[in-house]
Amino acid sequence: MTTATQLGSQIRAARNGANLSASKLSRMVGVTPPTIASYESGESIPTADTMVRIAEVLGIHAFEVDGYWFTVTRKEKLTPARSGEQLTLDFTGEYAFSKATVRLSPGRINISFDGVTPIPTHKVS
Repeated sequence: MTTATQLGSQIRAARNGANLSASKLSRMVGVTPPTIASYESGESIPTADTMVRIAEVLGIHAFEVDGYWFTVTRKEKLTPARSGEQLTLDFTGEYAFSKATVRLSPGRINISFDGVTPIPTHKVS
């Protein structure tokens, strides 16, 4: 089976499981019914954005292709900092970022990263 047919069969199975017609799914996703049919038949593969919308509507969080699981999540768009802009931090507190947590207290900074062994607390002088 090709990647397109594997994805298409999973989309069709999830749509049928949700008791949605291809027409109804197409309206919810924002594509035409023939487009949904082309995905389900394996004639084409949805764009990443369309794949996320299909996954959200059908409640699918992962697809299996060739024995590998691929998760579908929408990445949060980050606004780049303007030139000269600084992040203002209180000197006591905890700040969580997408991949790290920074804990500040007088004289100490502790940084821990998601999925990585935490960095030991360092004394700040």
